[in-house]
Amino acid sequence: MITDLKKHIILSEGFRQKLYRDTSERTGFEGKQGKLTIGYGYNIDDLGLPEDICMMLLDRKLAESIDTLSEKLPWTDGMDEVRRGVFIEMLYNMGWPTFSAFKGTISAAERGDYKLTSEHMLDSLWARQVGIRAERMAKMMETGTPY
Repeated sequence: MITDLKKHIILSEGFRQKLYRDTSERTGFEGKQGKLTIGYGYNIDDLGLPEDICMMLLDRKLAESIDTLSEKLPWTDGMDEVRRGVFIEMLYNMGWPTFSAFKGTISAAERGDYKLTSEHMLDSLWARQVGIRAERMAKMMETGTPY
């Protein structure tokens, strides 16, 4: 029964990978009109996202960030765990196109000049936007010690 019910809901709701505003025309239910929705009619406005789903998304994005760093900058596989972790977290936070623009940061790290890498990190719009997070990560990059 659950399998058939799931198929019916999938057919009725349709799938949307990105957030959208539900409409009464589509749902036939006035109470959902205008609500932020995702997936198969999941109402984010009223329900939010459960922590287990958010943890699953974190795990997935973290794995993608690790893979992307190894693919785009294979030399980072040889970095120590703490410093490589800083790059992975930066990539997780801003995505590849933005992270790849950190040319001075990346170049200094490739040369093993972690003090300069740290300075480049802090001299950025990203650092001004994320504040203490950037300070903590820059210290980790410079020293190689976890926070």
